[in-house]
Amino acid sequence: MFGIPSAKGFDSTLALLRNPYGFISETCRALDTDLFETRILLQETICMTGAAAAKVFYSEDKLIRAGSMPGRIQKTLLGEGGVQGLDGAAHQHRKKMFMSLMGTERIAALQGTSLHMLDKYAPDWEARNEVVLYDEVREMLTRAVCAWARVPLDEAEVATRTAQLTALFQDAGAIGPKHWAARLARHRLENGQHG
Repeated sequence: MFGIPSAKGFDSTLALLRNPYGFISETCRALDTDLFETRILLQETICMTGAAAAKVFYSEDKLIRAGSMPGRIQKTLLGEGGVQGLDGAAHQHRKKMFMSLMGTERIAALQGTSLHMLDKYAPDWEARNEVVLYDEVREMLTRAVCAWARVPLDEAEVATRTAQLTALFQDAGAIGPKHWAARLARHRLENGQHG
């Protein structure tokens, strides 16, 4: 990959796992570039950020999604057969379904539901000496998104569903027991199972 700056080190897998949401943008800033090459799971990888990268990413004729995502991420965060791994007509069909939820009215409804949940939770937080905001917000957002998506959520299953949904993003790239727990969470969510 001639002429493209390289990230430090032979492989960036561990750096990506340590900082999954900031690795690319922080490395680009450090290299003063919008793209760089590295290895992820020992495979040559080009990482990009910025408007030009988004244009390439959303261009149907310049990007092949199928097989581009590691299996462990498909089996947890994205789900097998998810829109992020489809191409052509299948991708367009699934994308259209998701985008139908992204209209102004639907986004406003999600915002309203989330603010309503925040109003319900805040008085309890004010009464406590200590609040673990991450735990509280995970539960609050689980309730909000299920209500918004019209997915029934019984009170008895709130803690379980919150833990399952959290595992999908928090442990998606984990190795070992956390990864297996995230895969089990995906399976149970897709099949409406508790546990």
